[in-house]
Amino acid sequence: RIQCWAHLQLPNWQVAHSTWQEDMMTKGVCQSQNVLMTHLQIKVFAMVSVYGPPDTDLQQRSFDTLHACEHQGDADLCIVDVKAIHSVVAMVP
Repeated sequence: RIQCWAHLQLPNWQVAHSTWQEDMMTKGVCQSQNVLMTHLQIKVFAMVSVYGPPDTDLQQRSFDTLHACEHQGDADLCIVDVKAIHSVVAMVP
C-alpha cells in the first residue's frame, strides 16, 4: 500500500514539502522542497529530483562557499530512504 504525504518532518524539526502538494497552492514556489541527503542504502520512501554537479569554477572562487547546480527536473528522479535526508537547503533559481 502506498501513502502520499504532503510534508516530511526531519529529526532536526525542519519540514520538507512535497512538490505535488505545493503545486496545488497559489502562493508560489516553496524552497523547502530542496533537501540535503546522504547516499546510504536506498529504500522506497521519498522521490527526489537530483541536482547536477556544482560549477567547479564558482565553487573554487568562492572558497567552497557557493555550490551552483543546475536543476535536472524530471530527468533525474530517484527514490531514497527518508532517513538519508539531513536538512532542507535553499537552491535559489
